[in-house]
Amino acid sequence: MSKKRFEFPTVDLETCEKAVECFGINSQTDMLIEEMSELTQALLKLRRYADDNITKELLERDVCEEIADVLIVLAQIINHSDYKCMVDALIYYKTARLINNLEDIESRSENE
Repeated sequence: MSKKRFEFPTVDLETCEKAVECFGINSQTDMLIEEMSELTQALLKLRRYADDNITKELLERDVCEEIADVLIVLAQIINHSDYKCMVDALIYYKTARLINNLEDIESRSENE
């Protein structure tokens, strides 16, 4: 069974703008930091307690919820700032670098 690939969801940019206007960029930056911390904690718990199937399901749900929270607030920060073009360029650059690294590893393993 193949896994479904994740594609970044479309975020309602109007809602992102309204949230920053309503709460302020500093508040939303603090919220992003908080959400990233919660995601970190959820991931650590999942890794620590993943052997228990019942607990694992709950922990996976927590991880998914925190990922969604991070993506939503992150979209607010990126859209409010002038970071979008730089973020897009860096994602392209870093993805290309990752592809090269993976190809190098694959090539080395074929030569062994």
